[in-house]
Amino acid sequence: MKISVIIPFLNLNNYLDKCLRSVVNQTLDSSEYEIIAINDCSTDDSCKVVKQYMTREQNIILLHTAKCLGPGNARNIGLNSAKGEFIFFLDGDDYIAETALEYLYVTAMSKNSDVVSFNFTLVEKGRDLFKGGRTDFDKIIANKSDLIKNFLEMEIDGSVIYSFTKRELIEDSNIRFPSGIRFHEDCEFIFMLYYFSRNLTVFDKVLYYKSHRSTSIVNNLTNDHIYGSLSTWIRLYSFLESKEGIENFRAYYPSFLRGYIGIVANMLKRNMAFNSDTDSRDDIYRYIYNFLLQGKVFEGIELPGQSIKDKITKEFFTTFSSSLLPQQAREEFEEYVQCLEKSSS
Repeated sequence: MKISVIIPFLNLNNYLDKCLRSVVNQTLDSSEYEIIAINDCSTDDSCKVVKQYMTREQNIILLHTAKCLGPGNARNIGLNSAKGEFIFFLDGDDYIAETALEYLYVTAMSKNSDVVSFNFTLVEKGRDLFKGGRTDFDKIIANKSDLIKNFLEMEIDGSVIYSFTKRELIEDSNIRFPSGIRFHEDCEFIFMLYYFSRNLTVFDKVLYYKSHRSTSIVNNLTNDHIYGSLSTWIRLYSFLESKEGIENFRAYYPSFLRGYIGIVANMLKRNMAFNSDTDSRDDIYRYIYNFLLQGKVFEGIELPGQSIKDKITKEFFTTFSSSLLPQQAREEFEEYVQCLEKSSS
């Protein structure tokens, strides 16, 4: 078996047909790849769609989670059953080019690749919003130290769906998606792939079509989103410190801090953009602030104030560390951000 295509899904009845059609109509012979669909407790007709394909196709496996686990844990179930030499992760609301699996397998084999990174297009209702969504290929470089720094600084896409990976690398390195994380769970996984890989390959061709939906995590913000994103960087911090040692890790700390500050700033700006209710914004601000306090990442250090994201994060931490009431802190902070963005535009 050459490839295992792993597709987690939850209530994607309106998308799965197109997704599965794109996979079963590959130029690669169906006997050379398997499709592992994992139902994460759907309550719509998603399973019926998969079962209809199973009556016609012999290479589809349908698995079920015992309870709703999120895409990362559902993918873990798929990995545990996978037999393919390579792994391809596909979200159930997306689809792929008909040549995707063949192109990626030939590329990986010819270059002896552990991971092949490829490009995508964002689509909405069948219309391309933009092509060639990845701008990070020059950051995926052979030097492992620079690669780690680039990832920590958020210069590299953290999505697993745009990478084609040798299963041996995943199993030998004991890489799995973290349990208990429902959003941004793939950042840690893809970091581990890069960290343990021996040979990375860039294949700058659009093979993946990503659906743009209003319910996407990039268009929403909850405590689960915040926890998933910020806790990932904390775990990467601990992982690198244990693997590289405290002395070697010092070389990575500035990159880690830059990335962490960037994540915080992005969350703060999304809170202002997506939460029109001031009470909800106050709750999110308080959650972020408390997480930062508990994580102690900023403890005992002087936060930089160079970039806009630096300034936003520094102002937030300073303002909410004061004795101001939540409403006053919010108003003061948001006024600062609005003035900052006006002055920089």
